[in-house]
Amino acid sequence: MKNGRMVALVGGIVALVIIVISVVFIIRNNYLYQFEVVGVENYSDKLPGEMKENLEKQLRGLLRAKFDVGEDEIITAQMRGETYKQDSSDDVTTASFLLDIDDYQQTYNVVMSWSDKVVISDAILISCPEERLMKYPDAKCLSMYDTSQDLKNISDNPIYKELPVVVNEFDFGERKSIHYELRGYFNADNELVLMIVDYSGGNYENGLEIIRKLGYNPKDYSIQYYNQAGDI
Repeated sequence: MKNGRMVALVGGIVALVIIVISVVFIIRNNYLYQFEVVGVENYSDKLPGEMKENLEKQLRGLLRAKFDVGEDEIITAQMRGETYKQDSSDDVTTASFLLDIDDYQQTYNVVMSWSDKVVISDAILISCPEERLMKYPDAKCLSMYDTSQDLKNISDNPIYKELPVVVNEFDFGERKSIHYELRGYFNADNELVLMIVDYSGGNYENGLEIIRKLGYNPKDYSIQYYNQAGDI
């Protein structure tokens, strides 16, 4: 009799363990299923996996806020491979591309930055592109914030679309490295400020020449020169 009770007790414990494990497994699977609300296809192999996860989280939050997307709804986002651009400088890699979401007729411009050595704030920016880049011209782009002023700034300053310009080469005649960049940002007054960031020194005029080669006049812009080489 005792042996029978012992077998029954052991059997009950085993059954309880199996039930607990099953419940945990189901909950875990449901959580993972809900986590993968957005699947980004045609994703470049050059992008780190954690950046893909961060992008999916932000997209999921955006779609929830703007379209009331359900917790268990799976949305597929398609990256336009031909729009992918990548620039690496000073241990920071920045990538940009267009992302189309057929289910909600949305096109987003995505800019992502990552680094193995430095912490980058606001590493992912999801915004509305220019209307000519929208896959769905009859649909209104709904982003996390109003980008109308940003789009106007870019439209009024077409040189911004061609930035950054990075020059990193070796002058065999002078036997020295030449490294400088032309970048830009919009200040509080929505004015475009061009930055010549000089890592090897003596490249201020070269930076101005880049502006001319792009077809613009340096006198039309506010220009800041940052000498990172340490010389005067």
